[in-house]
Formats: sequence, structure tokens, C-alpha cells
Amino acid sequence: MPFSICQCCLVFLVAGQGPTDLRPAVGPLTPAEAEKAMVAAPGLAVTLIASEPGLVDPVCAAFDEKGRLFVAEMRGYPNGGVGTGEVSSGRIRLLTDENRDGKFDKSLIYAEGLRFPMGLLPWRGGLLVAQAPEILFLKDADGDGRAEIRQTLYSGFLLPNIQQLVNTLTLGLDGRVHAMVGGAGGDIRCPGVPAFKLSLRGRACSFDPDTPGSMRAETGGGQYGLAADRLGRWFTNTNSQHLRFIALTDSLLAGNPHLAPPSPTVDIPEHGAACKVFRLSEPEPWRVERTRRRVGSPEARRLPSTELVPAGYSTSACSPLPLDGGLFTGIWRDAVLVCDPANNLIIADKLIPQGVGFTATRLLPETEALASRDNFFRPVHLSFMPDGAVMVCDFYREAIETPLSLPDDLKARMGLESKEKGRLWRLAPIGKPPQALEALPLEWAQRLPWLGDDNPWRRFTAHRLVLEEHSPAVVDSLRAMAANEPRSLARVHALSLLARLAKLDNASLTACLAHGDAGVREVALTCLMSHRESSASTRSAASRLLDDTAPRVRFQAAAWAAREGLFDALLAKCLWRDADEPWIVAAAWSSLSPDLARYVKVWGDEAGKTPLGSSHSRLLSQAGRQIGARPSSDAIPLLARSLKLTALQDPAWRGAFLDGLSLGMRQAGHDIESWWAPVPVSQGKSSPAPLAVLEPLLRAAAATLVDGKAKESDRQSAASLLALAPSSAWRGLASEVLHGKNSPALQLTTITALAGRRDTILLSEISAGLPAMAQAARAELISQLISTPVGQHSLLTAVELGKAPPALIDAAARTVLLSSRQPALKTRAEKIFTAINGSRQEVFARYQPVATKGPGDAIRGREVFGRHCITCHKVGETGHTVGPELKAALQGKDKDALLLAILDPSREIDPRFAQMVMETGDGRTIAGLLAAETPVSVTLRRAEGIEETVLRANLESLTATGKSLMPEGLEAQITPAQMGDLLEYLLQFGKGG
Repeated sequence: MPFSICQCCLVFLVAGQGPTDLRPAVGPLTPAEAEKAMVAAPGLAVTLIASEPGLVDPVCAAFDEKGRLFVAEMRGYPNGGVGTGEVSSGRIRLLTDENRDGKFDKSLIYAEGLRFPMGLLPWRGGLLVAQAPEILFLKDADGDGRAEIRQTLYSGFLLPNIQQLVNTLTLGLDGRVHAMVGGAGGDIRCPGVPAFKLSLRGRACSFDPDTPGSMRAETGGGQYGLAADRLGRWFTNTNSQHLRFIALTDSLLAGNPHLAPPSPTVDIPEHGAACKVFRLSEPEPWRVERTRRRVGSPEARRLPSTELVPAGYSTSACSPLPLDGGLFTGIWRDAVLVCDPANNLIIADKLIPQGVGFTATRLLPETEALASRDNFFRPVHLSFMPDGAVMVCDFYREAIETPLSLPDDLKARMGLESKEKGRLWRLAPIGKPPQALEALPLEWAQRLPWLGDDNPWRRFTAHRLVLEEHSPAVVDSLRAMAANEPRSLARVHALSLLARLAKLDNASLTACLAHGDAGVREVALTCLMSHRESSASTRSAASRLLDDTAPRVRFQAAAWAAREGLFDALLAKCLWRDADEPWIVAAAWSSLSPDLARYVKVWGDEAGKTPLGSSHSRLLSQAGRQIGARPSSDAIPLLARSLKLTALQDPAWRGAFLDGLSLGMRQAGHDIESWWAPVPVSQGKSSPAPLAVLEPLLRAAAATLVDGKAKESDRQSAASLLALAPSSAWRGLASEVLHGKNSPALQLTTITALAGRRDTILLSEISAGLPAMAQAARAELISQLISTPVGQHSLLTAVELGKAPPALIDAAARTVLLSSRQPALKTRAEKIFTAINGSRQEVFARYQPVATKGPGDAIRGREVFGRHCITCHKVGETGHTVGPELKAALQGKDKDALLLAILDPSREIDPRFAQMVMETGDGRTIAGLLAAETPVSVTLRRAEGIEETVLRANLESLTATGKSLMPEGLEAQITPAQMGDLLEYLLQFGKGG
């Protein structure tokens, strides 16, 4: 059963007195007591296999081929919430099972003097260790159980947040070691290759341990945890996003610099982020203390007692593990386990294929895979054991939270530091007790069959050992296995190893491309990407898979065909057929097409007289975007050929194509005005402007835009088309649209069409009209104006002339203007906007007596939220998801903590929500959150959820400001009384109200 309010909590709440200490109700327990406090899901059993004193603060673990267990001890956590400072308390333990009972009874210190080790992987008789700022190689050279060799492979990983350090070293099917890096990243160096430098920011990485300088960026989007399923599909998580699927890899995205792909990492649980979890442990007393403060206020009388104890939500998710083998069968096969240490449990979701990707549902209703009544149970890492069971690293601490997220006055009363305890648990089906762990056979002929074993640990250990030592005889055996082995997984591993060793042969590839198992075909196509000597028959077999029944196979086939560059007609048909599969589309676009006009012609033939649907409209827009993003020398002749196609004479087709063209030009930083200038062809002669052919269309669009009797959808389409018009055509036209007689949607579409303009007459005209605009249109226009010096000038002029009241300029825009790099603009802004008096702490002290002490009104607070917060935060279906997910962010917060976070937003910054500033080659400055970063583009997300994507070819710089995107100075818009109402509303929302 989920937790209820404990009697001791009720005493404190009713009496209005806080506890004398904040120790949890249950724990610390002895290992035997802790085992009894565990409740596993039906059909599973949990067994203690190691504990203190031979183990302390285990954060991750890995078995080598001998069955020895290496465990990383992160003893210095939480270190004030950061990874910086002088730290040497980290250790690695070597555990062995001397009496062969499946439990560990001998413990040696393999390495010490480390910082915060968070990733381990055996390699060549030693150990790869992720311990920011480094990735190390350690080895025991003399067999005494202690590592004498210590080599730094890479360094430079950043340390600002202890929960976002480099972690989770995992061997992939591709033979590379993958690591999650968290949001901070770093500028990575390799001591073995002085010239090597790799900038990571919000991305993961991979490397070949045997090749210095081989590290490369990989798709990220995670925090602590990275795992692949049996076919090499990767999953990760963040604290509140407990399961994320990495749909697109960096290597796939790097081939087309002219099209920004969709977000490569996506949340897949149907039950959402910060999902409800079903904990068995009582709420920790520090949480009770927080609620006690509410009880002492008048509003407590209106709240049911159950709302005074925080519900359990996933706020500390880490270490996902797909259960794709081992001892787990039945409903557990293809489930995913995810740790949630703050709630003392392990979540279980079911993976369900959905097109190219997945969705995840709860495996069991209102039940977790494992939960404990012990508040000290802190599961932080999951991995397969040599016997096919799952091992759980239990950090066993009184508190797992980072100090940065706790109220200052509670931290001193909590046990945040190590208690010199730690446990390892074995989770397995009932009837599968611990047993002596089997080492891998010494002879390679006996090891190779393990490549097809159902146990993931056996498969990947054998895979690793082949990488470490392979002879010609091993290669011959791998080829035979890839071509003839009846077990699909054996073929998958054999073919992947041949690809990694550059020993692929066409016979093995062709056999796997024709295999009856879709997973084998998928991996064969992945391997084919690296095979440069494919035969005609192999290529023919691969091209036929563009019509495969399995979406994942078509996805890989599209990626391969795009890379080959020989199958434009087939790819075009694939794109048309799978237009509603965004990742297949991304794969098909993953390399630069030589002739996009040919694609459009094929689509016209495929469509016939069928009306254009939304997914096919997106395809046409993407084709236009790629033309618009190209250098004008390439784009202009391609555009001319495209516009002559029969298909683009259809208004719907042409509109979608031209919408994409204007967006591509903007993302690449092309000046729209230059495309309206005649093109010199010889001395004194020139050809018409590239866009001159559109003049009749644009004149008609302008007439439709200002026609109040026209259909709203036609007027919006006209506004979008006019994005290609010269600025001179917009003078006078824009002011006819941007006022209250027209819908907010039409105004916003018009503002979007005006993006990137630098015409001072036009900008002055629309700046003066700010008061008459709809709120959303006004906010978007201000965001555009502050992105360029000429826009800032126009906006400040409108304010100085009294045409736009200063109050219309929101706090975020004021911050940008007050920090302008141009001294004259900065001085003007300082004269207009009164500086906020006093420090953030002084403002907090001024607001606290009214905002946090008295009863707030949640209904009025919702109105305050609607006026000032929904541009970046979402409640239900209202607002936009730009900042943190509120349900998760509100956990553990009282009114004081929330007030401080609102008034001093940069005091504590999660790197995922830190403001980034992007400067473009066409002179724009864009501020926002880093929404996505790929090899070819960077996307920032700003207020209203609006995303701005810039192709790297147009990117001058991308800088972290060290500040929160949430602006300072909200006190200029929200009074203390209104702030109290807002805080009341947020707290009730956080409790599910």
C-alpha cells in the first residue's frame, strides 16, 4: 500500500511544534532488518549480497570476466551539491565470493584517493573509471588486488553540479564505450593527443579505449544513467524524466547541415514526467517539518490532513535498465527498471514499440518492482549480474537530496553526509536464489557462443573480450556465426564485432539483411553504414528494406540509403510513405540530397490527386527549408527548377514549400533583402531577383492579409507567405494587421513572418504599435526586437517617445536591454528602466513578511500565475513547458524556499535550465534554454515555448550566462500580497490541488 500519514507526523502537525531532530522514522537498519523491510513485486525476491563494513556508499558496480565485482564508493557526496573542491575520499572496492555461496565476503580497496567515481567498466585486465573531471584507466599490475597503474585518458568534464557529473560507462554494440555527461559537459582534452579538443554541452560521449583522441559527442539528454537494449537502442533519464529514448544519434545527424532534425531524445512514459510513485516508506521528518509550517498558518484549517503530507512523485530517477534477458521472463521481459532513491523504490515500466520509437506504461498498477519501508534505502544503480539477476547498488543514506534544493534552515539539522554504510541487493524471480558466480571460459572457442546467450552480462562480456583480443581464427568464426547462427542475438553481436574490427564481408551482411528477424535486419543495416566495400547484391538487398514491414528497419534503411546517395527516387518514395514517422523522415534527410527538386517531382507523382495532408505538408516545408538554408549559388537554381514543377502549382503545395524556404533562410542567417536584388551575370547585365517570380503571389497575399472578410486560415497562410516579401512591402501593411481588430493568432503569425528584419522604418512602425497588440504577439515581437541592435534601438525609441509604456517591457527583456553590449543602448535602457533597489536578499526580506506569513488566496494566485508565469510554466493544458516541470520542482519546497527561488532565480541553477546566449552570423543575439544540440544545429527555447533553431553554419558563439532564464525583477510586476497568493496557489498545485 502507498504511504499514509504516520502518527508521529500527526502529533507534530496538530501540536504545531516541529520535531527536535529530522531523522527519518525508519532507519538506519541492520542489513538483516533492512532485508525484512523490502517488498518486491509479485514473483520477485530480493536478497542481500554485500554490506558494510566492507562497502560504503556504493554508486555503481561492474563485474569482470572472472566474476570479481568492482564497486565505486562516492563517499564525498553531497559536497555542498557541487563537484568542485579538494576531494579524495572516493574509492573503488574489489569484492569476491570466497565461499562460493553467491554473496560477497571479501573486500579489498582496489583504488583510493579518487574524487566522485560514477562509472566503471572492466577493460584489458583493468578498469575504466569515470570520475569527473577525468576518465581514468586503472590496473593492478602485480596481482595484489590494488591498482598501481593510473592513466588519465580524458579530462575537462565540468563540475558545477554533483548530480550531473560524467557517469555510467557502458559498452555498446558498436564496440565503443559510451558515457552520459549531464547538462554541463566540458571542453575535453586527451593527454595522449595534445591537439585533441571536444566541446560537450548537453550531450553524451563515446570513445575507443585503445585509441587516444577517439572520443566523440553523442546524443545526450540524460543525467545519471545510460543503457541500451539488446539491439543497441539507447535509453537515459533525468531526475524527473524517469525514462527517455534516444531516437537519433549524433553520427546519423551529422550529414546534412541544412536541416535541423527533431528533438533526438524524447520522454516515452504515458504516465509522464515526475510521475506518481507508490512508496511504502513514511515521509521523511524534514518533509513533515515543511508541512508543519503550513499547519501553523490559518489556511491549514481548509486543507484535508492527507494534503499536509507530500505525495510520492518521481524526482530522483536514475540508472534505467531494460530487462531484455537473464532470469527475467513473462511480464518482466522487455520491462525497464528505474531507480528512484528519494522515494526508496525502483520503478517498473513496460516498453511497447510504437513506430520507430517506444512508449512506456506502468508494468503493475500501484506497485513498484521493489520498495522499502526503510527511509535509508537509496537505490542508485542497476546492472545485470553474471547469473542473470539484477544487482542494486544501495547508497544507504539518511538523505539523498542535493543541499542546493533544501531550505537553508533545515540543512543544518539533516544528516546529509555519509553514515559509512552501503548495501548491494540481488533482485531475481522467486526460485532463483544466489549461487556461485560463473567466470567466463578462458578459451575463445568456448567464449564465442556466449555472444548469443540470453543473459546480457554474458553477451557483452564476451563481446568485450573479443574486442580486447581477436585472431584471424576468431574473425572467421564470427563470419560463420553472422551468416549461419540460428540464434538471432549471436548474429547481432557477431556482425557488430565484424563491423567494429573492420572485417565485414558481403556474404555475412547479405545473409543478415535477408534474415527473418527484424532486429537482425536492423543491426545489419547499422553495420552496413561502416562497410565501404559493399557489393551490388548487398546494396540491392539493403535498398529493398526501404519497404520493410518493420518501422525500425525502414528507419535504418533510410539512413543507409541517404548516406549512399544513390537512391533518390526510392528515398523520395520512402519519405512520402513514412511522412508521419518523424524519425524515418529525419533518417532519410540525414545526408545532403543533390537535387531536392527531384524529390518534389516524385512526391507529385506519388500523390496524384490526393489532397495534401499535414505530414506531407511538413515534408514539402522541409524540402523548402533545405533549399533556403543552402548558399545562394546552390539555392537559386534549385529554387527556380522547383517552382516550375507541376506539383508546386497547387496553392497548398506551394504554400508549404515556401513556408519552409523562408524558415531555412532565417535559420541559415540569409538576408531576405539580398534575394530581392538582381543577380549580376556579366558586365552591366543582371538577371531578375531570385524571388521576383513570387511577386504576383505576394501581392495577392498582401491583399488577403488585410481583407477582414477573408477566412482566418487564408489570412494566416498569406502572412506566412509574406515572410518572403521584402521589408519595403511590409511598411504600412504590418500596422494594418497588428492591432486588436485581428485575432491573436493572426498577429502572432504576422510577427513570425517579420522575424529577422532590420529595416529601421518598418521596425519603428511596429514598435510604436506594441500597446495595440495581443499579449502573445507583443511578447514575441519584443523577443525579436531585443535580439538585434537595430531592434533594440527601435524598441527603446518607442518607449522614449511615449508610444510604448515601459511597463509593457517584461523583466526578461529589460534584463537583455540593461546588459546590452552597445554602451549607448545600455545607457538609454538604464535611463528608462529604474534599477531594482537593493540586493536579492534585501528584496526577499522586504517580501517575506507579507508573502509567506499570511494566508494566501489560491484562486487569486492562479490569476497571478496566468499573468506572469504561463509563458514558461504549464499547469494542465494552460501555459508552456519552458522551465522545470512544476510538479517535480515544487517537491520539498515551502513558501520561503519558493519565494527565494522566484526573487533570486539564479541563486541555484540546474544546468538544464541555465540561460544560454547564441550569437549568429547575421547579427542576432538569442537568449533561451538549450532545447537541443546536434552536429548541425542548435535550438534554444524561450518564453511561450517558442524555439529558435540556428544552423551551425550561421552560429558565431554559444555561451552560458551563469544565470537562470527566469528573470530577476519580478517584484516590479508582482506586489507582496499578490506574491503570497501566487505561493499559495503553487503549493496547492504541488500537492495535486
